[in-house]
Amino acid sequence: MPSYPPFFDASSLPVPFRHRIQPDLGGRDLVWHYTNSAGMIGILEHGEFWASSAMLLNDHSEIRIGTELVRDAFERSDLTLGQGASLLYNGWRIDATERNDKVLHTYVLSASKDGDSLSMWRGYGTGDVGYAIGLLGTLQPSSSTPIYGDIPQEWLPVEYDSNEQDRLIQELVAHVVELGSRIDLGVRDDERQMMLIETYREIERLICRIKDPAFRDEKETRVVFPAGISDGDFVRYRPSRFGITPYIGLRPFRTVLASGEISETRLPIVHIRIGPSPHQRQAELALMSLLDDKGYGDVYVDSTGAPFR
Repeated sequence: MPSYPPFFDASSLPVPFRHRIQPDLGGRDLVWHYTNSAGMIGILEHGEFWASSAMLLNDHSEIRIGTELVRDAFERSDLTLGQGASLLYNGWRIDATERNDKVLHTYVLSASKDGDSLSMWRGYGTGDVGYAIGLLGTLQPSSSTPIYGDIPQEWLPVEYDSNEQDRLIQELVAHVVELGSRIDLGVRDDERQMMLIETYREIERLICRIKDPAFRDEKETRVVFPAGISDGDFVRYRPSRFGITPYIGLRPFRTVLASGEISETRLPIVHIRIGPSPHQRQAELALMSLLDDKGYGDVYVDSTGAPFR
């Protein structure tokens, strides 16, 4: 069987072969978004992923841990911050102290660097079939926002090591100090406002990368959108086990097809792996049928080797 680049036109291939061709990634790595059957259907039917409010992540403590580490680092540096850097930090700190009273408008889509993780299968396959969706590309909000417009965000690895967490926080403090020094020298009001927004975004993005070492087996990576706003055209709401959950839709950012054409509707899905199931062959055939129906005939499909229990 010849090899093909990602996102090739599979319409001319016989149906049994369409989802059995492993694409040539050219040394690039996929990130893997884990979901269940309902999530898999929703992603393909709506043509988007959902990034949920960081306030309602599975591990309730992680936002608190990151917030406390960042706050402690800035307060230890208080004497060296300067007036401009203090202004930038305090703009975020005032917001952070109100987290329990309002929705945190930072949105997170999680994935893993491991496409066959037993711990992830346990989380997404209980009472259902789990799926790991292999992605090769970036995403952007489905609705344009005042802060992001059409700017995609890169996948950011979650940091579990305390030394690496501290290094990233110190880099952040240094960056805010540098921005603050420019304010101290004098900037226009609109420039100062953009620096406040940048500081808010960078602090929130880093907080969402910090996680307890106990979760290191997940090998998590995230795309983070710190919006800082509540906009009915931007934020949507869905039911979840946490109650009402704010989320934003994420669509593809200019997926480059094998033909060289640019698609702004084709999700960057390259590979889907099905989790442990007593009916894996049936699950594969049903998934292939759904992919064909939604225009993803080139996506490589296989199943985990992990046993079903």
